[in-house]
Amino acid sequence: FMVIRDENDYVFGVFLSDSISKECKLFFGNGETFVFNISPNMKKYGWKGMNRFFIHCKSDTLTFGGGDDGHSALVLQENFEYGISQKSQTFENEILSKNIDFSPCVIEVWTFKNYW
Repeated sequence: FMVIRDENDYVFGVFLSDSISKECKLFFGNGETFVFNISPNMKKYGWKGMNRFFIHCKSDTLTFGGGDDGHSALVLQENFEYGISQKSQTFENEILSKNIDFSPCVIEVWTFKNYW
C-alpha cells in the first residue's frame, strides 16, 4: 500500500499488485491493483477492464493507472515532491486529491510478505 496526505489534508493512495522496480519500459501489475480515497470521503476504485495500465516506473516518476487520453489516476514525480491525479480509464476514478496538481506532505508505504 502507498498512502498519501496532500497539502489540503486529502488522504488517498494505491494498492499495488506487484513490487516496484527502479525502471520499466512497459506498464505492469494486474487487476488486483486499485486506487482509493480515505479522506474527505472513503472510496475504492478497482480495475474496470478497459486496459492494463496498472503500474509504471521511471527513475523520476511513479505512475498508477492510465489511458489513451494520457490521464493517470496517480503520478508522483521529482522525489515525491510533486503529484498529479486525474480520472483514468484503468480505474474510472475521480480525482483523488482536491486539485489535479498536489504536493504530498506525508507518504507511507506498507509492504506484506507471504511466508508460506
